[in-house]
Amino acid sequence: ILPESFKTLYEKIYGVTSNTATALIMGNICGYPVGAKMLFSSYERGSLSKNEVEKMLPYVTNSSIGFLTGTIGTVLLENTFAGFVIYLIQILSSLICALLSEKSKIYSEHQQPSITSINIGRLIANATQNTVLIAGTVLCFNLFITMLINVFSLFNFISPANNAIKLILASLLEITNGVICAKNTLSGFGLFIALNIINCFSGLSVAMQIKMISPDAKISLTKYFSVKLKQTIVAGFLAVCAYLLIG
Repeated sequence: ILPESFKTLYEKIYGVTSNTATALIMGNICGYPVGAKMLFSSYERGSLSKNEVEKMLPYVTNSSIGFLTGTIGTVLLENTFAGFVIYLIQILSSLICALLSEKSKIYSEHQQPSITSINIGRLIANATQNTVLIAGTVLCFNLFITMLINVFSLFNFISPANNAIKLILASLLEITNGVICAKNTLSGFGLFIALNIINCFSGLSVAMQIKMISPDAKISLTKYFSVKLKQTIVAGFLAVCAYLLIG
């Protein structure tokens, strides 16, 4: 059970009931699709309103700490600490966007048992099942990106002089391809900034994954993209500050 002081602070920051707190925590630790799945499960049971789900989606849909410290930090950058810094920037940029968002309180239409009373293990198991479908989405995006790059290369549209086009295209579509392109194209300061921006935007693939989790919910992603774009800008600024301070 969450302390009343925490509930009050949480509701002031995010403008929603504290029923979404566990989804936020799990989403930022385990990464997508766990947080989004928890929101949709609560919405389907009637314990969260549609407005609350739409408002919280961008905040619960982030990369896991394991992906950022392991894949990005240890494997890609050969620096686990750098991956942890990227994770902190992700959390801080998300929090700043929440603080700057509209503060009108949104109450659930149906106040049933809070999300904190839900069997988290069952939710994670359900999210794992969704991961099978999500893996197919990622594969499709990977094939699509590879096809576009090969077509562009065939007509000499992509060359060493304009690899920025390849980087932007890959980053917009899918996060993993984006970070790999960034690693192959940039280094040092530019690479660190790019990785933070790519990570916070997450790519169109993640947005499609969200829709796949609960296709019948008819959730609008307008707020999702609005917050993600703002978070990308904030993360870029924080990344510059972090690089200048830490190096």
